[in-house]
Amino acid sequence: MNKRFFKYLKYIFPFILTALIFYIFLKKTSLESIREYKNLLKIEYLFLFFILSLVGTILRTIRYWILLEKKLGFFDLFLITLVRNFSVDLLPARTASLLFYTYFTNKEGVNIEEGGASFIVSMFYDLLSLSVLLSFALLYLSSFDNRGGLFWAVLFIFTLSLFFIFFSGNILSIISHIKFINKFKKIKVALIEIEMYFEKHNSLMERLELFFLSIFIRAFKYFSLFILFVSLTNTTFAIEKIAIFSFGISATELSSILPVQGLAGFGTWELAFKYVFTILRIKLKNPFIVGFIIHTITQVWEYLIGLIALIFLFLKRRVQKDIWF
Repeated sequence: MNKRFFKYLKYIFPFILTALIFYIFLKKTSLESIREYKNLLKIEYLFLFFILSLVGTILRTIRYWILLEKKLGFFDLFLITLVRNFSVDLLPARTASLLFYTYFTNKEGVNIEEGGASFIVSMFYDLLSLSVLLSFALLYLSSFDNRGGLFWAVLFIFTLSLFFIFFSGNILSIISHIKFINKFKKIKVALIEIEMYFEKHNSLMERLELFFLSIFIRAFKYFSLFILFVSLTNTTFAIEKIAIFSFGISATELSSILPVQGLAGFGTWELAFKYVFTILRIKLKNPFIVGFIIHTITQVWEYLIGLIALIFLFLKRRVQKDIWF
């Protein structure tokens, strides 16, 4: 009884959490004020967001293509990346995107260990590029009181991601040679497979290539979101404002790695957006609504093209199966 209760609770709780957060923050918000923001959204800005988003996805696909040693067709990997994008918030701590990514890369002939390793490595490159971009953004936060604390947080992310990228292979080698691990044959084999993967990807040239790709991926993502923010708030284009916005949105994104979050990230993402942008002293009439509209647009777009990609991948598998038999 208890097991069944907790099983259902983990599916019901995100819905309850989302409903509760929206009730608290929207009970005093009129529909007219929401329409006000919606009317500010310009079509040309929306299309620019779509274009920049697709460019970022292409760059992300190129990075996966390098990490998987070009074993998959580029278009197939592009479709898998679209599925990965929409599934980021389906489960806490981005586990759904890892499951979808490894499932489809495995179906295309890449073993699970290699697929999983390439996904995790890409995450640390994301963190590395994030820390570098945020270090530049810190230059424009001179009026912020806790700038020193932010500096140490950025430095920690930078050090952690760099350490993983350069030394994870050595650490896995040490772990795989511990006698105790020999008792668990499957774990031992998986560790050796991942260790071999890292040995094949220790070229400095490849690491630099992946690093700069990650910088551009992050830059395109944040600039595409800033486009929406500009349209909704009539903010002017300026390096300082882009930098502060990027810092704010990066902190907001941390809500996606929490073990507990709202349904598809809704509610917890908006709450983080309101909290972070209030701390950064960005004057917005209703930061929760601004965050909600930005989040809704990005989610609808990613779900739309992600689900189309998912259907295409399943249909492709079905056709290949029919041809084989």
